Amino acid sequence: LRYEDAFLGILTRARDSGEFTPARDVRAMARFLTASLLGLYIAAQAGAGRDALNDIADGALASLA
Repeated sequence: LRYEDAFLGILTRARDSGEFTPARDVRAMARFLTASLLGLYIAAQAGAGRDALNDIADGALASLA
């Protein structure tokens, strides 16, 4: 869960600095981003193209808005 912990720290600092509403569950967000990162890795290993990988990454980042 090294990635989850890293995302949690970043998201906690972002929440605390007012980047998004305090009501957001930063643990859940960190878990989602970790799953997205691992999904990107698997998709890349399976031969997904750049466009597909960009779509996955864009979707994950859009979830933070």
